[in-house]
Amino acid sequence: MTTTITSPATLAARGARARAELRDVVAHAAGAASAAPDHELLALEAQLDAWSRRLAAVRARVATAAPATRPLQAVPAAAGHATPPVLESLDIDRGLLRLSGRDLPLTRRHTEIVVLLGARRTAMTTEELALALYGERGRPGTVRTELFRLRKLMGPWLNAGRDGLTLSIDADFLTVQAHLRAGDPRRAAEQYPGPLLPRSEAPGVVELREELDAWVRRAVIATEDREALWAWLESSSGRDDRPGLKRFLADLPFDDPRRALAASRLGQLRATLRIVR
Repeated sequence: MTTTITSPATLAARGARARAELRDVVAHAAGAASAAPDHELLALEAQLDAWSRRLAAVRARVATAAPATRPLQAVPAAAGHATPPVLESLDIDRGLLRLSGRDLPLTRRHTEIVVLLGARRTAMTTEELALALYGERGRPGTVRTELFRLRKLMGPWLNAGRDGLTLSIDADFLTVQAHLRAGDPRRAAEQYPGPLLPRSEAPGVVELREELDAWVRRAVIATEDREALWAWLESSSGRDDRPGLKRFLADLPFDDPRRALAASRLGQLRATLRIVR
């Protein structure tokens, strides 16, 4: 009995055709009401990505092997990245993603998607994501298109399951949240340069931004830690915090070099209020 082994080149060509067909399906799904569920499309895309990586590994091994002496062997899929991507999203308009040793700037919309998925502890459907991005006017089809593009960048870290989408990621805003949950307002304030995506108008991001801003402020105001309060006042969110400045100056030694700066800011705020009135 003769066993025919399909060459890696043939398998690669079939994979390329399948991927092209999948892209057409995804593009159609973005605007078709009867499209397949988005999590199935993204899951299939993930499988094809893994298949392509495996084919590349097989071709590399076959190219260096002697056909007469080394049989074709199965090669395991390429291992994923050991360290999850890291997102910078505080006090900037567009995120910066550190992935595989590279700094990749994201569009504002992709940053919003990464923030929303990264902040969730459970899976998120495209319907929920559309609502969080666009409000009541959001359409899942538009979100599917953005997810398809984003997955090209995020790879295996963006997962699609039966319950929806999940994202494995580290982020600066998540680090601040972790310090606050651990009862460490000083470290939280020191790593909080300003609000989360300050110019984003996505409803879900606005909610996260306002919650984190208020959380940091209340935590530092509630503590007697002067350094935590100063870290907050140095952030773009706390710079114009009149009650915070008053509290900081209340028991600050007169020889502290920060006193003049804090008093100057407080005076400017009072002058501004007089002009407005």
